[in-house]
Amino acid sequence: MGAHSGLTPLAAALGRRLPVTVLQPGRWDRIAVVGKLLAARVLSRLGLRRETSHPSPFYGRDGAILERAATRVARSGRFDCILFTSVEEHFARFAAPAIKGAPTLIGITHQPPGWWKLMIGDIRYLAGFDALVALSTPARAHLQQLLPDTDVRMIRHGVDGGFFAPAAGRSAPEPGEAEILVSGQWLRDFALLEKVARMMAKTQPGVRFRLVLPRFARTMDAHFGLAQLPNVSLLADLSDEDLRAIYHRSHLLFMPLIDATANNAVLEAMATGLPVVVNAVGGIADYVDSTSAVLFDATDERTAVAALLWSLEHYSECQARAAVARRQVETELDWRHIALQIEQAIRSVAARP
Repeated sequence: MGAHSGLTPLAAALGRRLPVTVLQPGRWDRIAVVGKLLAARVLSRLGLRRETSHPSPFYGRDGAILERAATRVARSGRFDCILFTSVEEHFARFAAPAIKGAPTLIGITHQPPGWWKLMIGDIRYLAGFDALVALSTPARAHLQQLLPDTDVRMIRHGVDGGFFAPAAGRSAPEPGEAEILVSGQWLRDFALLEKVARMMAKTQPGVRFRLVLPRFARTMDAHFGLAQLPNVSLLADLSDEDLRAIYHRSHLLFMPLIDATANNAVLEAMATGLPVVVNAVGGIADYVDSTSAVLFDATDERTAVAALLWSLEHYSECQARAAVARRQVETELDWRHIALQIEQAIRSVAARP
């Protein structure tokens, strides 16, 4: 994530409303965690102790370092609330609930119900939170069912609408030609994307797909077929400005998804006024509907291709929906609005006895 994507802008937005300190682990936090991990590995190999696994596959050494630093600052007594911006990456065995006078503990969760079912055997390790934030209605319902005594709230993800602003003017594509943007790697349906791109290469060779995909996320199984297609180009190592420029010069954002809570690419396209074509899965309905995007329901490539062709044929209608989406960013989804909701959650939870 760049400086303007994901949750990166939240600290600054929230800092305009509350005194916020972004946690910076110290040298001794790193030394303590690395030493503990090495000792555990040695004892495990000697058969003296069983090496423990962490609840989330996203939680690693960096998460453990952050968690230790958070425990340290909790003991300082200087903070009313500690906010974990990614529970899946940074939380496993936080010690603050056992600290006398511990600060309020709030965590933001990012993954959809299917991920929790697949990856986490016992979700009760999150019961120490005073409140959890889910980024979609289905995710909130799932977490609340598993953690009935925990305050689980749905607060939508935000976007930096000041940086991801519309271009001066977006022209309609020429007949038979278009630049279609596909962005990101998590829970994207690359199998469907490849089928769509192959079909479009035969019937609409002038329609090109730009796939923004980090190099670390590329695999032979998922992406080699896409890389072979003449109408697909892959991009990576982009600056924030480069990414914004791609939104500006594209004609559509095409997002075939397996599942979702929030989706950064959809929000950034909405902010830049780029028309969105997305399948209605997971929490997508919390962010767009048929007035602000082109939705398709099936995972069949013919249905997806039909949605793309309709969007190119009725481009003025897509631009009108994109204008609705941009207004939604300005009035609801910009980080300044989301930070207000998070502030209200912090204040209401921290005010409890």
